[in-house]
Amino acid sequence: TLTRKLKEKFSAKGKFIYQIGETYGSPELIGSYVNTGQLDAQFDFNLYDALVATLCREEVGCQRIVDELEKSLDAYGHHHLMGNITGNQDRGRFISYAGGALRFDENAKVAGWTREVGVGDEVAYNRSQLLMALISTLPGLPVIYYGDEIGSYGGNDPDNRKMMRFSGLSAQEEQLKQMTSELLNYRKNSLPLIYGDIRIHQVEGNMLVYSRNYLGESVYVLINTGDESQQISLNPMADQSIPEESFRSTAMSSENGYLTTTLPPHSFEILY
Repeated sequence: TLTRKLKEKFSAKGKFIYQIGETYGSPELIGSYVNTGQLDAQFDFNLYDALVATLCREEVGCQRIVDELEKSLDAYGHHHLMGNITGNQDRGRFISYAGGALRFDENAKVAGWTREVGVGDEVAYNRSQLLMALISTLPGLPVIYYGDEIGSYGGNDPDNRKMMRFSGLSAQEEQLKQMTSELLNYRKNSLPLIYGDIRIHQVEGNMLVYSRNYLGESVYVLINTGDESQQISLNPMADQSIPEESFRSTAMSSENGYLTTTLPPHSFEILY
């Protein structure tokens, strides 16, 4: 195959090439192309669909993410190179679903041809930040479809292939871009986020708390996908480090071994 030939060409020169593929189907089908001599990874569409449903639809709780995540972990392991995507050319833009400009019960390709598909409600930018936080902290590699880091909007192909905008961004687009950059910079310097296993600590309704753990060092991720504030109490694991810093400088209190903080609607925090 071309994949195998490319690997052989680069290996002969002492170079490494990372190849990621695109296959729709079950984790077993997707994973069947990931092995020695073939692909290094694939887009994890099943996890992506769970993220979109949970972040964009209030009635879908975070258990949906956990259920799909467990399937991915069973299929690919805790330490894998699968792509955690923000979107691709075969889907309507995430931010348009997040803001309600695209409906889940309509044909996103037809929508792109027949009307101007925008962002919709401005809560879409907060939901986009949540998506960036999740793909940056879950096992796998964050893969950003161009423009999602600034909130590019649109329906399905070809409406999701507009020219990239490098200037003239709104304040919300700049904020999303900055948050994306900060998350990715934090991830590349965090051993738990690169190599760590994952443990689910709390999942209830619109709240999700998990940690990534590596050699006694832990990073805790707190997610609130709902439209109301959530108070979260966390009991750090005895065999792991106790968080002392917060990524977004959210106030924390400590009592009887528990860390407590309050997350605003549609927000996240990372404790480390």
